[in-house]
Amino acid sequence: MNTSFALDHKHLLDNLQIGIIIHGKDSEIVYANYRALQIMDMTWSEMTGQTIHGTDWNIVDKYKKVLPKESYPVAIVMSTKQNLDNYEIGVMNKGSIVSWMLCSAHPKFDEVGSLVQVVVTLIDTTNEHEEIPFKNIVDLASDIIVVTEAKRTPKVGHKIVYVNNAFTQLTGFESEEAIGSTPKMLQGEITSKETTARIGAALDKKQPIRERIYNYSKAGRGYWLDINIVPMPNEYGEVLYFAAVQRDITTQQEKEDHLSSQANRDRLTQLLNRRGFDKTAEIEIESALENSYPLAFALADADYFKKINDTYGHDIGDKVLCELAKIMQLSFRKSDILGRFGGEEFIIAMINSPEEVLRKMNEFRERVANTSIEISSSSSLHLTISIGVAFLGKNNNNLKALVKSADSALYNAKGSGRNKVCIYAG
Repeated sequence: MNTSFALDHKHLLDNLQIGIIIHGKDSEIVYANYRALQIMDMTWSEMTGQTIHGTDWNIVDKYKKVLPKESYPVAIVMSTKQNLDNYEIGVMNKGSIVSWMLCSAHPKFDEVGSLVQVVVTLIDTTNEHEEIPFKNIVDLASDIIVVTEAKRTPKVGHKIVYVNNAFTQLTGFESEEAIGSTPKMLQGEITSKETTARIGAALDKKQPIRERIYNYSKAGRGYWLDINIVPMPNEYGEVLYFAAVQRDITTQQEKEDHLSSQANRDRLTQLLNRRGFDKTAEIEIESALENSYPLAFALADADYFKKINDTYGHDIGDKVLCELAKIMQLSFRKSDILGRFGGEEFIIAMINSPEEVLRKMNEFRERVANTSIEISSSSSLHLTISIGVAFLGKNNNNLKALVKSADSALYNAKGSGRNKVCIYAG
């Protein structure tokens, strides 16, 4: 048995949650379903037959600015003969917004290509619309804002999906250059691997983290950032993105570094003082132990320095110490740690093989002995040094033990005639 039924198209359209308005070829409204009337806050008699030229509707854009009639969706489609998708507009009545909607409009043509209808669909977004334009605020914020995907791409990292204007101003990278790349594009030679590792570990756990990091602009200029990264979960608690709010603190960091340098530097020679050397050396020892690097500590002491002070005075003695510091800086690498322990005693920490350490220490000792230090326009003096060396090992695995062993070797160098390099053999 065949059963047939008539489909009630009007009933179906009136019960859709999407508003539908059909305009004729002269923009006159020939049909509007019930949902469209609700969204537009109008009755059928108020809407039917209306054209864009005769209507006094108060339609506004997403900034609540009244749209000119030529910018109505139907007018745009009639002008361009092309589809218009997801055009955000609002309807205002008596000074208040009645509803917000995403509007799409599509042209219909007859068999000869003439426009005969424009079908407009309306999706009510009133409950979702942001009365405060947060994206505009973020775009124009003075702090740098970067949003990345939470998913880490293997060997690449977290892809950037958004940057604001402040990011472009600081880094020199346009948003098109940053989006799709990762924050690694901003890192360079001085960027701390320990800092990036801590950040990576926190992101893997979907946890917030705050750090200071040294990054580089597109032009290669370095700058310091205070970076606060927070996970952004969706309504189901799934973290899909990370938002990083960053502030340029280069000036502040430079001031802090200067103050720290003042506290950790010997005022006379500008080498590290005892405090500064200890802090730096502790890190070097930890790294050497973790990576099995050969690490040496050497104590160097100016021979018969008391006689120089007694003969020429403390001003000349200070000048001699400064010259000795300069010779140290010429004799060792930038990666080596140089310090003044006090008085005429200096200390060096360097990663190198025992053979190379012994060679460098003897070069340093000979350079000092062969340098003529001018003390007046008519006279100069020569200086020698004694050096004691200790190597990181089973019984010398911390700062205190290394210094003590190097001091023991220095005592042997002094006691066996001075102007020598002795290695701790304990």
